[in-house]
Amino acid sequence: MQIRGYLRKMQAEMNDESVDYSLVVDNESYALENAIGHEIEIRFLNQLQCMACGKSTKKSYNQGFCYVCFIKLARNDLCVMKPELCHFSQGTCREPEWGMAKCMKPHIVYLAWSSGLKVGLTHPSQIPTRWLDQGASYAISICQVASRYHAGLVEDYLRTWYNDRTNWRKMITIHGLPDVDLLDEVKLAQKRIQDSDLPDELIKGVEYFNHDITSIQYPADFFGPIKSLSLDKLPHIKGRLLGIKGQYLILDIGVFNVRKHTSYLVEVSI
Repeated sequence: MQIRGYLRKMQAEMNDESVDYSLVVDNESYALENAIGHEIEIRFLNQLQCMACGKSTKKSYNQGFCYVCFIKLARNDLCVMKPELCHFSQGTCREPEWGMAKCMKPHIVYLAWSSGLKVGLTHPSQIPTRWLDQGASYAISICQVASRYHAGLVEDYLRTWYNDRTNWRKMITIHGLPDVDLLDEVKLAQKRIQDSDLPDELIKGVEYFNHDITSIQYPADFFGPIKSLSLDKLPHIKGRLLGIKGQYLILDIGVFNVRKHTSYLVEVSI
């Protein structure tokens, strides 16, 4: 199989046994379930295209944007990474309509086991996609709140006890059951929210979930060197595909982060 075009983040879907991945190039999907064990070759053709405006750019900002779109679009604002800093109510959102459609909607706060136990948040429609993108092996929803801002306040409060980042090297190598009891942890997190000094409006609107753990198996039983492969440093990458986890292709020569290379013009041979 040979593919040429601008790279996007991989599509991932759960099935009964594992996760099915597809490589996405120019918005066309190419299934990867039969690619593991085969040689994959990725060539960077020295062109970048902004995923928002479609213009050529010399540098990719925030995984796929030109500089103009990076500073103009609300999806690239600091509050996307730190939703507790949301300034929508102050009338200073870069794109109020986008903010209303994406942020002023119910969001879920969850615990996940990826490189360790972490807290995170996402829109209900992004479960389990968010967990798959992070390479979580186990995940469980804590609660749902009225907006991304409220979810950010809850996440920020729970950072006192839980990490909110994923260490990709640990995520790639961790297997087996978590070394914590997720059911105990989610019950404890819910009690901490109930006993917190978070705004009354938020607390009154919290919807707590029953304790239902999602278990995720990835097509990634064998691993090569835990070394990052970048098209900026190595424009021609060639190796055997050993597995896939999160947004990472695990090769016998290193690990390739597909999402990091969004909007790179590539030629892929499998």
